[in-house]
Order: sequence, then C-alpha cells, then structure tokens
Amino acid sequence: MAHRFKYGGDSREPRSKEQKATRSKERLQIWRKAVMAAYGGQCACCGEREIAFLTLDHVYNDGRQDRRQGIFGMMLYQKALEEFSDRYQVLCRNCNFAKWSYGVCPHRNVDKLIANVAKETMEVKN
Repeated sequence: MAHRFKYGGDSREPRSKEQKATRSKERLQIWRKAVMAAYGGQCACCGEREIAFLTLDHVYNDGRQDRRQGIFGMMLYQKALEEFSDRYQVLCRNCNFAKWSYGVCPHRNVDKLIANVAKETMEVKN
C-alpha cells in the first residue's frame, strides 16, 4: 500500500484534494498579505486599506511579460517580495480597473481621464 503522505507520514500534510486546496489558498493568502504590507498596505491611489479590495499592480503595465513566463499568483507575490522594486504597487480593484480601462485612475488625474473617455466615445461614434 502506498503512503498517503508525501513526506513520510507528516501529519501536517493534507490528506484529501479539498484539504490540499484549502492549504494552498491559505499559503497564497499569507504571501498576499506579506506583499501588500511590504508595498505599503494601502492603495497607492485612493488610500483604501481593506485587504480584500487590494491588488498588486504592474506600474509599467508589463504584467503580460510575467504571465507569459508563467509568473502569477503565489509566484508573482514571491517575485515581488524578492525584487521589491518600483515595478509593482498596491492598488485597490477599482483604481486598478480604472487604470486598465482608461489609462489613469480618476483619483490621479481627472482631466486625463475625461480626455481618454471623450476620445473613446468619439472613436465609437466614427
């Protein structure tokens, strides 16, 4: 009969797929909290502090580069902590979405946001 545990019966190792998934989510949350704290613990744009709303943003919009290399989730958090560079910042989900959608968050530059929205509106009409 094969061993149920990867490391010789260590009782801390999960036994079922559900336990493994739960343990993996817990590890991801530990890394996530560490990264959010290391990068200021609040949205760099609006100041939101609720961890459930915070995300790690690629300042220079080069996240595709990481994803192509298979770096996301826990690996991205590990990389962000190891590098600790100005390449990453903490944004809340709203500010991150606005940055992705309009190129700028409304908290940063309302005039630029209005210009971008107007430009998109004109392109749709034409």
